[in-house]
Amino acid sequence: MAQQFRLALALDAHAAPVARVTAAVVARELGVAVVVAGPDGGLHRFGPAGTAPLVVVEEPGSFLAGVPSERRS
Repeated sequence: MAQQFRLALALDAHAAPVARVTAAVVARELGVAVVVAGPDGGLHRFGPAGTAPLVVVEEPGSFLAGVPSERRS
């Protein structure tokens, strides 16, 4: 996965593929769930299932991120 990330950067790839590769690397290395929502509405999930994911939304020219909040009883 790290090789794919370096290759995408070297090829000056578009932001969405680089974001997906980055999300996959972060999910694997940190053991967290990450969801990337593309501008076309497509969702790409990486990391362990059954946990609330970090959500990254691609907007034209930028990215927005959200983290799950702790539940209060």
